[in-house]
Amino acid sequence: MKYLIIFRGIFYYRQRIPLDLRPHFANRDYIKRSLKTRQLKDAKTIAKMLTYKTEKLFFHMRSGMLSKKQIKELVSSYYNETINEMEESRAEGHYSYSERELKEPITHLGSTLDELNMETLKSVQADQRQALTTADYSGISHIAKLLLTEKGLVVDEQSTEFKSLCRECLKASIDIIQYETDTMYGDYSKREETSKYTPTKQPVEPVSSTSKNSQKAITLEQLSNEYLRDVSLNKGVKEKTQKEYESIFRTVFRVIDKDTLVSDIDRTMMLDLKETLKKLPANLHHNKAYRDRPIDEILSMPIKKPRAQRSVEKMLDKMSGLFQWGIKSGMTTFNPAHGLRDRDRRKDSEQKDAYTVTDLETWFTSKIYTEDKYNTKPYHLWLPLLAAYSGLRMNELCQLYVDDVYKVEEVYVFDINENREDQQLKNRNSTRLVPIHSLIIESGFLKYVETVKASGEVRIFHQLSRKHYEKYSDTYSRQLAPIRKELGFIEKKDFHSFRHTFTSALKFANVPETIAGQLVGHAGGETITYTRYGKGHPLDQLKEAVEKVNYDINLETLESLKTKLRSL
Repeated sequence: MKYLIIFRGIFYYRQRIPLDLRPHFANRDYIKRSLKTRQLKDAKTIAKMLTYKTEKLFFHMRSGMLSKKQIKELVSSYYNETINEMEESRAEGHYSYSERELKEPITHLGSTLDELNMETLKSVQADQRQALTTADYSGISHIAKLLLTEKGLVVDEQSTEFKSLCRECLKASIDIIQYETDTMYGDYSKREETSKYTPTKQPVEPVSSTSKNSQKAITLEQLSNEYLRDVSLNKGVKEKTQKEYESIFRTVFRVIDKDTLVSDIDRTMMLDLKETLKKLPANLHHNKAYRDRPIDEILSMPIKKPRAQRSVEKMLDKMSGLFQWGIKSGMTTFNPAHGLRDRDRRKDSEQKDAYTVTDLETWFTSKIYTEDKYNTKPYHLWLPLLAAYSGLRMNELCQLYVDDVYKVEEVYVFDINENREDQQLKNRNSTRLVPIHSLIIESGFLKYVETVKASGEVRIFHQLSRKHYEKYSDTYSRQLAPIRKELGFIEKKDFHSFRHTFTSALKFANVPETIAGQLVGHAGGETITYTRYGKGHPLDQLKEAVEKVNYDINLETLESLKTKLRSL
């Protein structure tokens, strides 16, 4: 058991104290206590009880704790991450709707997109200044909650500390908007004025020989174990994500010895890791031919299916995250994996193609809608239509519950959330309400949801199951693959293309990009949207935008489609 150590035949319990709580324990690194037993079985029982008690203690100590320094660090993080995301987006040449080829401004009501963005930003900024005056934090509180969640902090939302955090976030949001308006046309002259968001630097102290030796004593395995333990304590991290970390580190340990000292890992070693990962097979741990062989021997073998570029980049990102965590935890001083991945330089528009009108008609007249055998799996019939007219991601649709569809302000919506353990979203911006298109309603979707609900089922597409660490969409994707291939949609046209089709329809309908961004739940890589500033567009505006999506599909095809769906 990882919290047990033996000294002179006696078992001891040792628990690492989180960095933020060490000042409350006289800056000690560990809690250590003799279990007064030589029996492993007894030691494990006592250790389990102590683990529960110490972690409960840590949790309660964090609850309600929020110093002025912590508030400043949280707000600095919010400001700097938003500004960095904005600048990365500009550096990569992203314009409206994340399509770099949009060099020419699109006009809407006689204004350019830049003018519309400027008007939007000024409007939001004025609203936030008013909120600051009246101490109305309702529009920014979700940002404060996200910041606290990311740091594993729990604070009473009625407390003075939480309100102080909301107020400082509101100030930062106003400054972010000012930065955006100043730099929209290249004016960076006022950037130095944002120094108040620079994280407080600790005074540089001479490194003693003791601290040097303690850093050198940390192995790659020890660092990864501490990191995984920290990840496991974060309630916002899915179990599947933890397993992915473990799998990645297991692969890395086959290339870099797990007993390698962290202080000995340099940039050259990480570059070698990167090149080796590119050459390794995708199924390294599962294929008997590779499982127990040394890496050098595997590399000399003919490999049918090498690891995908995206997989390699993901592994490098995770290694960078490991070292970055090590720096914050005081276990190392250098991140040799920073910026190591090869960024995908393709335009967003080149990664997946949108469907044409002909393609959509091919989908909606396919055997899915003509052969009765698919009636027992109604998700096959509903999901393409829902995706085409909502822009929702595959898993966002597959994991919908019956109570995720309801009426708000006379508008029926999809409530995209991860309120349940089996629901997961791509990023923080994915949580949103999306109005349901009238064509979907006319096809009988609301009636279908009520029928499912009346049957006692809680999930709309309850026929979809999943394995323990999978998403519901994984099952659907496997079933859809042969159908898609039969229809001639391969490589650059898949289910995600419905989402591209939807965003393209919004673009051609001159829907403002802030509204489009809110509908599809875009995160990084976009230009500024309302979601960054804690305010969203009203539902009636979102509904109006959704109704502008019209693909000019043959009316006969649409009527036949509606008739089929109403019969489910």
